[in-house]
Amino acid sequence: MDNGATALVIPNKEVGMIFTDTVRLWFEETAAALDLSHFAESLWNGDAEFIRKNLNDVLYDTISYYDNTESFYHGFVAGLLRGAGFAVKSNRENGLGRADLAVEDGKNKRALIIELKRAAKYDELDRMAAEALEQIEKRKYAAELQPQIRTVLKYGISFWKKECCVKMARLQLNAI
Repeated sequence: MDNGATALVIPNKEVGMIFTDTVRLWFEETAAALDLSHFAESLWNGDAEFIRKNLNDVLYDTISYYDNTESFYHGFVAGLLRGAGFAVKSNRENGLGRADLAVEDGKNKRALIIELKRAAKYDELDRMAAEALEQIEKRKYAAELQPQIRTVLKYGISFWKKECCVKMARLQLNAI
């Protein structure tokens, strides 16, 4: 490359998994040094703008401009959620597919479902976050949550380099 950078390619699925696990561990350790209590609270409160701002701050402070694959962002967000104390389910089958990330809080009868997208251009951030929310609904990711769950906060988050867009929708489930 002309700018002195070297392009690297992950050669196969196994190396990709090792890379993703390493990134996730690094972010879990990094997140442990951060106070993520306000971040966790904002997820349960549905404060998409606060989440966007905090994710952008962490992105600017921690990642390289070249760390921009969907699997990287997946590990990034999973690490932040784990650092905030959540028991995260990653890529588990739900409904008609696999939600990127899910958190169930049976005690408080609530859940988070997060779908992540990578935008190819900055001006696609809003559209991609909306598509992520639509995917949660279309593929019925809330269908197999614990029976006591009553409130589901659905997040569509799109990333472009060190920027993100966060959209949220709330789903109230009927009591048994």
